[in-house]
Amino acid sequence: DISTRFQPTAYLAMDNTGGPFDGRLYLSFTASEETDPTVFDVFLMYSDDGGETWSDRVKVHPDTEEGTQQFYSSIYVNPDGLVIMDWYDRRNHDADSKVTDFYMGISQDGGETFEEVLLNSESMDMDFSITASNGFGIGEYHQLIATKHQAISFWSDGRENDFDLNIYYAKVDLSNPSTGTIEYGRVGQKLHATITSHANGLDVLMDLEGKMDIDYQIVDMQGRLITQGQWLGLSKGTHEKILRVSLPFGQYVLRLQSEKGDYKAFRFLKS
Repeated sequence: DISTRFQPTAYLAMDNTGGPFDGRLYLSFTASEETDPTVFDVFLMYSDDGGETWSDRVKVHPDTEEGTQQFYSSIYVNPDGLVIMDWYDRRNHDADSKVTDFYMGISQDGGETFEEVLLNSESMDMDFSITASNGFGIGEYHQLIATKHQAISFWSDGRENDFDLNIYYAKVDLSNPSTGTIEYGRVGQKLHATITSHANGLDVLMDLEGKMDIDYQIVDMQGRLITQGQWLGLSKGTHEKILRVSLPFGQYVLRLQSEKGDYKAFRFLKS
């Protein structure tokens, strides 16, 4: 597990925005919890004097229950001074499980507090993904970038449980992270899509780079299946599909997947 090949994965970012935290250096890293050296957390420190002195380290997510594995962070400061981080996280799973998610945190107060949002629509089991790298590890090698309005995370992911790793990416609307998060799936895939949610269901607009069959699912935020189906024999080009489904108020995920493994997931709000 993480403790067998621990990496602190220190990342540095600087605020050059001219705002209230201009010149601040931020350092994010992974370290052990004080009560258990085999359990890890993501920590943050900062310096306001060019690195001469540093703040005490603090947990990025202090409300998470002790004993929850959270590890391998990266960090970015956008042009408005938002401190944005991402990391691997097991808060949604049993303590003895290696099933892992990927989170982003967004801070508007210089790293004091973070709004956190789940980026992946499906979890991965590291019992499979670690095997893909011959026990060498996973997760140190991801990257985060951002503009004024949008943040994009890229990470290693073994969710297909086939002992292989792929690179996934997600985009977050920084003005509304809770509903403005879209996981675009694997880098380099041939399935491109957008969705529009309305009172009677969903409009799905797909642009395909080749002929393919598409499976779709709508699940709730607990992963429970609401509806599923297939669109078979779709040709190369643009296709518009309408899903008529009655949903109670709440957040949901639409998953699209081709027989070749191309994948997209969209989080949407039913008002």
